[in-house]
Amino acid sequence: MPIVVYFDSQGDWLAACYAGLTVLLVVQIIKYKIYSNNIKSEKIISYKDNLGGITHHSHALSTVILSITRYGCLIVFDYINNIVKQLCIKRLHQMSIRVCKINLNSLFVFTGSDDCMIKITNILNGICLYTLHNHQAPINTLAIDPYQPTTLISGCYNETLC
Repeated sequence: MPIVVYFDSQGDWLAACYAGLTVLLVVQIIKYKIYSNNIKSEKIISYKDNLGGITHHSHALSTVILSITRYGCLIVFDYINNIVKQLCIKRLHQMSIRVCKINLNSLFVFTGSDDCMIKITNILNGICLYTLHNHQAPINTLAIDPYQPTTLISGCYNETLC
């Protein structure tokens, strides 16, 4: 089921339509708030550090929503029966995440960053399983082979493929 995302002009909020429900996620300097037009009471999920705004937003499994922030954080939410539950917030990279891909069985997220690294992370618990260091420039593209899910292709800003 696709997620349709709408950003405001400042990048401070986004609205996501998922399974016919509209969820408004607001990213501020101090808080990460979640509102839904189907939830009567406001659900607030706070994070102490500045998250830097959302750069990627997608879904994994049937109810898991992923958000990637400008400052290298992965935020995982579970959205069941109009209840939003934060599963984890993890700082994956020290610099901006440029690209984010989810594997076919939706268990792993692959992130490429300006820190010239690729990280492979378990979606459900936020544990980084592998870090790939052999890039000479920031990563700007990732592709997972649908026929060989263990094959990952990456591209860098210096026009090289790995």
